[in-house]
Amino acid sequence: MQERRTTIRKSHYARMQYCPAEDLELRDGRIADVSERGTGVLMRERHRSGELVTLGFSLPGAEDTLTATGIIRWSGPESPKGNWHRAGVEWLPLEDATRNRLHQFLETAKPAPERRTTSGAGTFVRRAALIASAVAIGLLGWGLYRWASRVEMENTELVSSVQRRDAIIHFLGQEGQRLKFELDDAHQRLAETAGAVERLDAQAQFFGKEVERLNQDVAQFQRSYLESREERAQLMQRVLTLEQEKTSLAKRLNSVDELKLAIREAIERRKQVQQADRLAILKTKRDAQEQWLSQGNRGYLVRDGRPTIGRSTVWIRVHEPETVASISAPPIVHTDEAPAP
Repeated sequence: MQERRTTIRKSHYARMQYCPAEDLELRDGRIADVSERGTGVLMRERHRSGELVTLGFSLPGAEDTLTATGIIRWSGPESPKGNWHRAGVEWLPLEDATRNRLHQFLETAKPAPERRTTSGAGTFVRRAALIASAVAIGLLGWGLYRWASRVEMENTELVSSVQRRDAIIHFLGQEGQRLKFELDDAHQRLAETAGAVERLDAQAQFFGKEVERLNQDVAQFQRSYLESREERAQLMQRVLTLEQEKTSLAKRLNSVDELKLAIREAIERRKQVQQADRLAILKTKRDAQEQWLSQGNRGYLVRDGRPTIGRSTVWIRVHEPETVASISAPPIVHTDEAPAP
């Protein structure tokens, strides 16, 4: 009798999340079945064979999520029921906890072992040889497959490492150029900052001198202000004294003002009387002169006479006519203006 053990694939439809090794972006998917060697999955996108993916899924009775990494061995067309692509994933070496939990889940679906009896030593030897050959071939194939998978995985990792190295070298080159540019910029800014600091020092010294001068001006202004306050106090005292003197003087000059007013009125009355007397005298003289004039010359011509009207400057002279042949000229009257006496 011999116990024979086979690989078990158990249907398990559940949600999962996966991310390809290229972009490490989580995507949603479904698990259709699982086994110790791999799993069948449904994905929204079609992935090429040989691509590394990391799956996160849960099993019945497990509280935490299992994480496993595998290689896509085949990828089918889009499912007619929806935007799903069926793919087969072969596990890479699993962690101990994940492998044990998966083994426990698969043990629940493992069929009972069959016991077969054989008769005859030849049949037993032949079967043993066939089994040994099959096991050897299987082990050799499995070893070659594992070696090829490992070589492919190492090659993929090596290519990824080279790409990452090139990307890092390119990034470091760009960073070096950027740092060089920033260093030059920093040197320039440092020089500008040093110049600005020197200017600020000069301005600080100038401001210090200005502050000292302002302090002196403030002190002088304070002294002037105190002196002005003292002078103002003295002036206020003098003003108060003058106000008091003015009040007393006003009281004393009330009678003097009345006296001055009486004197002005008397002088005005005296002027009016004198003017009336003068006008009366002038009127008397004018009347006498008019009367005298009315008694003077009655139309007779006075030869070489003097003016008869007051202070007149007009002199009248009458000359005898001169004899001219055959011409008798009338007498000529000359009017001369006598000089003022």
